[in-house]
Amino acid sequence: MFPHLRFRLTGLQPNRLYIVLLELVLAENARYKYSQPVRPDGSRDADKAGGWRAAGAADIQAAFSARAVFHPQSPALGSVWMEKDISFVHAKMTNNARAPNGNVSYHG
Repeated sequence: MFPHLRFRLTGLQPNRLYIVLLELVLAENARYKYSQPVRPDGSRDADKAGGWRAAGAADIQAAFSARAVFHPQSPALGSVWMEKDISFVHAKMTNNARAPNGNVSYHG
């Protein structure tokens, strides 16, 4: 995913096991499309900034297992999670419901 997610955890019990995962949840009930302004002749106007616009209703959400990706170090002790930044740099977002493991399936 770009930009990738990186964060730091604090307050965990050092000797307890924790699982860290990333889950994407639909925030709105709309699908969005990026579009660039169009000139009267039908060509795109590269001089003007485009924008995101609602483009219909969102798809039905996939099951939890398709929206979540476990961090590759899970499970790990709280001390491990707290010693350095946690990153989901390898998580990939897709709208393909049959995406392989390691991809977060997002329909929206």
